[in-house]
Amino acid sequence: MDAEDQSGHGAAMRTSRRHRLRPLPILAALLALLVGVGWALSSPLSPSPDDTLPLGYHWVRPLLIGPDAELAAVLIRILNTLLGVVLIASLHTLAPRDEQRAVLLVPLIAWTPMGLYLIASDNPTSWAVVGLYAYNAGMYLATRAQGRRRVGLLVTGALGALMCMAARDDVALFLLLVGIALLLAVRWTRGVWPELLITVAFGVLGLLEMLSFGGTETMPGAAPDGTEGGVLHRLLIGIMTIPKYIGGFWGVHWGPGRGDVSLDPRSPYVLVMLAVGALILLALRSGTWRTWLSTLVLIGTGALLPVVLYAGGVFEPLEAFEARYVLPLLAPALLMLLIVDKDEPVSLSRPQAIWTGACVITAHVIAQQVVLMHYVKGDPQWSGDLPISPMMLLFITSCAFAVLTAVVLVNVTRPARDGRTAREGMVSVLT
Repeated sequence: MDAEDQSGHGAAMRTSRRHRLRPLPILAALLALLVGVGWALSSPLSPSPDDTLPLGYHWVRPLLIGPDAELAAVLIRILNTLLGVVLIASLHTLAPRDEQRAVLLVPLIAWTPMGLYLIASDNPTSWAVVGLYAYNAGMYLATRAQGRRRVGLLVTGALGALMCMAARDDVALFLLLVGIALLLAVRWTRGVWPELLITVAFGVLGLLEMLSFGGTETMPGAAPDGTEGGVLHRLLIGIMTIPKYIGGFWGVHWGPGRGDVSLDPRSPYVLVMLAVGALILLALRSGTWRTWLSTLVLIGTGALLPVVLYAGGVFEPLEAFEARYVLPLLAPALLMLLIVDKDEPVSLSRPQAIWTGACVITAHVIAQQVVLMHYVKGDPQWSGDLPISPMMLLFITSCAFAVLTAVVLVNVTRPARDGRTAREGMVSVLT
C-alpha cells in the first residue's frame, strides 16, 4: 500500500507539474510578441518599396496596404512578428521534451539583435529567417516525435518552407541546403518516410525556383559589368572577409535599418558573440559525424556563399551582398549543433545562464537604443501619432526582453526529467 500510495502521489505531482508548466509557453509567447512590437515601432513607420518582392509576399502585403501608410506599416510588422511567435511557440509545444530547451535558446542567441529587427520589419527577410528555422526544426523534430505531435511538427515545418518560398526567390536555395543537412542528420528508416518525402519535395521545389530565378540583375547589390581583379584575387579577398560576414549575423558592419544604422560605434554584437562562442564550446562536448556535417553544410554555405558570388563577379563591391541575406541559415545551423546525436539535452549551469543572460540583454538594450536614437534625433514626429515616447518604448521593450530571456534561460538550466542522475531528478522552481 505504501508503494502504491507513493506511486499515486508521484503521478499526482507529475500531473500538477504539467499543469503548472502550461502558462510558461503562453508567457514566453506574449513577451516575445511585446518585444517584436517594440522593435516594429523603433524605425520609421513607412512601408519599404515593394517593386522587387516575390509573388507570395507581394500577394499578402497589399492586403494590409491602405491610404494610411503608417497604419499599414504597423500592421505588416505586427503580422510578421505574430507569424514568428506562433511558429516558434508551436515548435516548442510540439517538440520532444529533450529538444524543447534548444528550440527556444537558439533563436534567443541567433536573432539578437539583427534577427529581432528583421523579423519585426516589413522586409521579406522576416519570412525567410522564421520560415527556414521552422522548416529545419519541424522536419528534424518530427522524426523524433510520435502521433499528433509528429503531425503538428510536419505541418509547422511545411508552413515554414512555404514562407521561405514566398519570401525571396534566392532563399529557395536554402530549402535545398536544409534538406541536405537533414539527410545527413537523420537516421532514415521506414518509419520516417513522410519526413523524407517532404524534405526531398521541398528541396526539389527550392532548386527549381532558384533555377527559374530571373538572374542577378534583380538581386540586391548586383555587380555592374567589368568587375575589377581576377577570379583568384577576388576569391582571396572573399575568404579573408568571412569573419566579417559571420560577425554580420549580429550586426557587424551591416546594421539594422535600411542600410543607414550602424552598430559599430557601440558594438553590442560583441556581447552576443561571446555568449554564442561559449554555447558552441558547450555543444562541441558530444556529437557524431552527423552533427558536424549537418552543421557544416549550413554554416559553411552561409560563410562561403558571399565568397563564391564575389569571386564570380556577381557582386561589386563585396559588401553589396549583406550578411542579412544568409542570416536565415544561422539558427538552423546552431540547432543542428545542439540537438543532433547528443548524449544529453542542452543544459546550462546557473553561472553560465547568468553570463548568457547578461550578455544578450545588454546587447539588446544597446542595439535598440542605437536604432531609436538614429531615427528620433531631430525628428519629433518619429512615431507619428503613437502616444508613447522613445524612451518609454525602449524601457517597455527592454523589460519584456529581459523577462523573456530569464524564462528561456531558467527553462534551460532546470534539471532534465529523464531520471538518469540525482541532479536531473531535482525539482526546479518552474517544475
